[in-house]
Amino acid sequence: MEDRQISRNDISNKDSNPRQLQLFVKLFNGRTLSLQFPTPQVQVSYVKHRIHEITKISINFQRLIRGHQLNDNSVISHSKATLNLSLRLLGGKGGFGSLLRGNPITKSWRQTSAARRVWSINLQTHRISL
Repeated sequence: MEDRQISRNDISNKDSNPRQLQLFVKLFNGRTLSLQFPTPQVQVSYVKHRIHEITKISINFQRLIRGHQLNDNSVISHSKATLNLSLRLLGGKGGFGSLLRGNPITKSWRQTSAARRVWSINLQTHRISL
């Protein structure tokens, strides 16, 4: 089975093969992937692997959501389920909160800010295109 973008022809009322699983994955850029699996159930970790093969997004950065974030060991058995792909955000505590509290900006914050600008430029340079 091949993976491809969803079209209107993919949505039908026909009885699908109960031994196969079809999942739809909504990407953050608005596209939707249609994934076919030869088994009636599949682990989330395998779905992430297939998404990585198509989009080249690292498995470590992928977050699959269906009402809540799915654990890699979770099993999906609902055919034609729609999952939302989100990316893990890097970072942690930043200096912006101190600005909101009215605390003065220190030299160390400016150095961190400069490092963030370099990091941002690097991300834009190596942007993942879908």
